[in-house]
Amino acid sequence: MSLSLERTIDRHLVEFVETLRKKGISISLGSTLEFGRALAETGINRRESVYWSGRATLAIQPEDIEIYDQVFAQHWNRAIPQLEDCLLYTSDAADEGLGV
Repeated sequence: MSLSLERTIDRHLVEFVETLRKKGISISLGSTLEFGRALAETGINRRESVYWSGRATLAIQPEDIEIYDQVFAQHWNRAIPQLEDCLLYTSDAADEGLGV
């Protein structure tokens, strides 16, 4: 994975957690790190993997689930085209031997 793609993904993950906090979900640093570990195991290729990794680690209280679902839908619908563009750029550069 290219450094550019890693930075893009990291930025989206941080923004996602920050948005959840702003909407009222109390998320500890430990939960944030667990979210990152879960994604490292499941990958970010599938929307449902990202959803359940976050749902299991960030939305601990039952009252958090509705907020989590709303923020997830808004955030990841916006993020996916940007991540896909980055993946396409990285893939095209690798195909051309640019070693990105």
